[in-house]
Amino acid sequence: MKAIHFISAFFALMLATLCCSAQDHPFVDLGLPSGTLWAKTNIGADNPEDYGNHYAWGEISTKNTYDWATYNYNDYSSITLDVIHDVAYQEWGKEWCLPTLEQCQELYDKCRWKWTTLNGKNGYLLTGPNGNTLFLPAGGWKQLHSGRAGSFGFYWTSTLYRMRTGGFMGGLSTAHCLAFNSEEIISDYYGMRCYGCTIRAVRRR
Repeated sequence: MKAIHFISAFFALMLATLCCSAQDHPFVDLGLPSGTLWAKTNIGADNPEDYGNHYAWGEISTKNTYDWATYNYNDYSSITLDVIHDVAYQEWGKEWCLPTLEQCQELYDKCRWKWTTLNGKNGYLLTGPNGNTLFLPAGGWKQLHSGRAGSFGFYWTSTLYRMRTGGFMGGLSTAHCLAFNSEEIISDYYGMRCYGCTIRAVRRR
């Protein structure tokens, strides 16, 4: 009987440990039709209003300079954002990934967006269909060394962008991102993959 109680206690402890691990990075259910759960903070941030880290598309570490010369995939290789290149998976674990273009479009279509300030940081407060909220700070981007934090927000998606006409700004050199400032929100914007953008992860279903 004592052995059974010991085993039960052991498995209960294991379950509690796993639950705590899953809660290390809090998320919010906005009541979206897809059921997508969005992280409450950017990767590298401690609070919802913090900018966190900037990453080039498909890279999993930060750096001092963001340009085509320092980009790991500047040979125009057609990488896909598998778990090896997904910084959300690499930093936060298998439960997390970068959002797709479709998930960002849903966020734009289904939520109410209000430009506001949270603890001194500009950004958008999103209110979902169920009334829950999410804050996206305007963390800017990094082209070479810096870029307009506080005025613009750029969040990578996992989706490559391809222009019909090709060229340097099309083909394999760009990826989709969610972009905004105080006057405009573009859910299907795109930027050079070598630029550093912030990351707001989603939980895998």
